[in-house]
Amino acid sequence: MNSNDLALYFHIPFCKSKCLYCDYPSTTNISMQKEYFNCLKKEILLRKNFLLKNSIKTVYFGGGTPNYVKSFYIKEVMDFLKDNFLGTFEEITMEMNPGILNEKDLEVYKSAGINRISLGVQSVDKNILKLVNRPYYPETISDNIYLLRNFFDNISFDFIMGLPEDNLNVVKSNLNFIKLHRPEHISYYVYDSDHDSLLEKMKQKFLMPEDDFFDEGLDFIYSKLNEFDYKRYEISSWAIFDKESYHNKFYWRNLNYIGFGISAGGYYNRNRYVNEKNISRYMNKLNSEELPEEYSVKNSFFDDFKETLFMGLRLFEGIDLRELKKRYECIDVDKYIDYLIGNFSAFFDKNEKLKLNENGFNHSRYVFLKIVEMEE
Repeated sequence: MNSNDLALYFHIPFCKSKCLYCDYPSTTNISMQKEYFNCLKKEILLRKNFLLKNSIKTVYFGGGTPNYVKSFYIKEVMDFLKDNFLGTFEEITMEMNPGILNEKDLEVYKSAGINRISLGVQSVDKNILKLVNRPYYPETISDNIYLLRNFFDNISFDFIMGLPEDNLNVVKSNLNFIKLHRPEHISYYVYDSDHDSLLEKMKQKFLMPEDDFFDEGLDFIYSKLNEFDYKRYEISSWAIFDKESYHNKFYWRNLNYIGFGISAGGYYNRNRYVNEKNISRYMNKLNSEELPEEYSVKNSFFDDFKETLFMGLRLFEGIDLRELKKRYECIDVDKYIDYLIGNFSAFFDKNEKLKLNENGFNHSRYVFLKIVEMEE
């Protein structure tokens, strides 16, 4: 990656149903998809000056449920990008939900250049899937994986730990499922109770896991994925061979990326923005040829430095101190590194790189908070 490399993210907000744990902006009103994709193209054109100056390396279609919309809309976006902008398009990821996959659409995605699939498994326990409003059965997931393998050789599974009625037996079933299907990449997240989701509002109606479950469950996940030869390269991410998420590293290394669609964020040249979360406001702004941003800010060098620190420390490889000093030569980097090492030495390894040790990863939220609180 270099300063001219660029990642693009497209938020596709349409879903067949709303999952209880999800706090991403979404809608089940699929009739809006044509107008929404027209607006995505308008947003691309409004941001074309920056796109023309850089090389597109990765594209990511997230949601929502990107495979719920008509497949030709995804292909139209990719064709539009390739016809108008330069790039190697090395990794093009599309999130998919099980239960609505078919061979015809997969052929369209493949022809559009999609070369990586992120499948929202979340759990293979049928009771949990039903409780959180995931409208498919575990058997459907397996059937869909076999179908995907006819088209794609780079597949990631997403799981969430801590959903209603989750327990160690469920975790073991999820790990056995991973062992059976051997995806190239795993994201295993812990349910975040800080999110404003329907599940948080209805929590008292469910049997939620006890706190001690998380330590035991996470230890089991770490040991088993290591036993299965997956390499943990980020707090919640594992990969085999060279299948780490190229796109996500733009975020974790605080490099340039542009987000399109409702609630999508972007970062370039220290500018950070987030688009309108309301789909009507988003489309109205674009129809008036106005950037659909809800807010934007130009980071100070120091704020940018702190963001680069806490994002980069999510990676197991850590942060190259020589590169950090070169990027922020106007800041006394050693002063702040010495502060972190001196005050929180139990959490860090330091050599050529600044990186969290195992204890640090277990307390990463605390470490990141201390970085945010640092003053110039």
